[in-house]
Amino acid sequence: MDARKLGEFWDWFRARADQVRDDPRRHAPEISDMLGRLDEELGWEMGHPGGGAVWDFIVRTEDPAFRIAAHEVIASAPALEGWRFLEWRPPHASEKMTVKLAKGRAFTVGKLTASIEADPKYPVVHLVLSSPEFGAEPQDDERYAGYLMLDAILGEQGVEDAVETIGFRPEPEGPVAAMNLKAEVERLLRDLRGRPGKVSDDWALMQGEIEGKPVIARVNLDPDLSKMASHPWRVDVAVGLKAPDENGFPAAGELSVLQVLDDRITAHVAARTPAVSWMTRTTGGVRTTSHYVAEPLSLQDGLRAVIGEGGYPSEVRVTYDSRWREYREFLR
Repeated sequence: MDARKLGEFWDWFRARADQVRDDPRRHAPEISDMLGRLDEELGWEMGHPGGGAVWDFIVRTEDPAFRIAAHEVIASAPALEGWRFLEWRPPHASEKMTVKLAKGRAFTVGKLTASIEADPKYPVVHLVLSSPEFGAEPQDDERYAGYLMLDAILGEQGVEDAVETIGFRPEPEGPVAAMNLKAEVERLLRDLRGRPGKVSDDWALMQGEIEGKPVIARVNLDPDLSKMASHPWRVDVAVGLKAPDENGFPAAGELSVLQVLDDRITAHVAARTPAVSWMTRTTGGVRTTSHYVAEPLSLQDGLRAVIGEGGYPSEVRVTYDSRWREYREFLR
């Protein structure tokens, strides 16, 4: 992201914060234009929950692959009295809150209840939402209303980080009332994240295919799953091989160079943020080293410098993946 343009945006906002609050419609086109020049995937919204004195300014993206852009914008936000700068929609539900759909149907948060089940392996939960306002076989619009109510109850990030699956039914009523759901989910997560488990350097070499191409991967089979929520960002460093063989793998001479580069990448990441290293894989002439980290913003420029010393073409990808779906999918 262009640091100069990012600084100019926040300088502009700081100078006009009162005017933006008083007349957001007037300033909306300029805000959208400036954020779009930072990253075309960025969107924004603002409001003051409950009509309070503090306004929320939220910069966000729909796609987890681009959440790093919103994260970078909010990380550089100034401290301004009367404002909160966020990258997720916060919890804002009330008992009387209703979700109204285009077809005229309305759904009330206070009528929603839930059943919660802890996952047997991972620190996430499975929910079933019940409401008499759902049909016997809930349709897409009813599910959509349920998702919106759940976002309002747990907050957008709370749903993303904690909820693995969501079911819907009109009855029976669940044991947890809507306004108690956030506290109950948080209680369960504390227990799940504190659940003792075997953690060791249990690495294995795997071979197979990805999208029809041969792959060789060295995978950490036993990472510390309690760190999923605290290490939500997946950093993938992809390096293009200089002389791959017909299977897309490196020759022996290049392999030894790449192994040294793997170690340098891992050392760079570990020195700058808490990290869990989980995989190095090679396929299609590309070698990718993957970590889950606590904070990615300090990594990208330095990683490019580390890789650049070897003269390799490379790409650093940062994705929000707080439930470690990539890791779990790879081992499935």
